[in-house]
Amino acid sequence: MDIVTTGVAFLIGVATGAGGTYFADKYTDKRRSKEQNKQNASLFENIWNQHLPLLKEMKEDLENPDLIHHRNFYLLDSSWMFNFDGPYLVYYIDKHPSLENQVAILESHGFVTENSEPGKNVRRFRFTEQFVEKLKAKKI
Repeated sequence: MDIVTTGVAFLIGVATGAGGTYFADKYTDKRRSKEQNKQNASLFENIWNQHLPLLKEMKEDLENPDLIHHRNFYLLDSSWMFNFDGPYLVYYIDKHPSLENQVAILESHGFVTENSEPGKNVRRFRFTEQFVEKLKAKKI
């Protein structure tokens, strides 16, 4: 064999190996992405079923035209006085038993984040956009 044939064979082998690795990684990434999406959907379904009354109320609030762009919400007792201009999202501790625990579960799964102001007695949370999309897409 001459040097040219050996060189061409080497380059073809390198290209074949690189191409094989590229496509293997590409399709493995797609498979992992599908598996992750399936796990996320399953997680949301489990959360939905465990916290149905609260999540239904949240869904209804987020579909209200006056509140459609609101992402912050507050946890209050219905007897508390809360001065705030304009419409806002509030969920009542005395209406939803274990509300704070339910919101803590949502927070642990990355669906909401706490953004309370230091020194204030009112707890404020923020919906993630992914959670809002999942709530809005959920068929009741």
